[in-house]
Amino acid sequence: MRKDWEDQKEGSVVAHVYDFSTEVEGVESLIQDTAFAERRFTSTTWLHRSDDDGRFKAGFWQAEPCKIRCTHDVDEFCFILEGQVRLTDAREQSVTFGPGGAFCIGKGFDGLWENLTMVRKIFVIARTA
Repeated sequence: MRKDWEDQKEGSVVAHVYDFSTEVEGVESLIQDTAFAERRFTSTTWLHRSDDDGRFKAGFWQAEPCKIRCTHDVDEFCFILEGQVRLTDAREQSVTFGPGGAFCIGKGFDGLWENLTMVRKIFVIARTA
């Protein structure tokens, strides 16, 4: 388990409660794979909680405008804090979410994730069997 999670657990008032207002270091990624994204873009992830085997993750994610091809092999809950995101499935049906939008992307989703603007979200990912 990463040190910042250990520090947060030790400093937490309530055992096994993880306060997202606690600062953790963001990890910036430059996405360049054109099989995955239409063009290069930068994203940052602030991981606040993860289990030891990576089946559960929660934190903040931010990225500049981009279009990502994705086939989800996990279930993901998203809460949009800033920006606009559009999801389009394989049948070309789409839905757009903005600030305050909350949704789940189910395991098996096959389509596009588009950041229409800079997007910042809270995410919770669960990898099920």
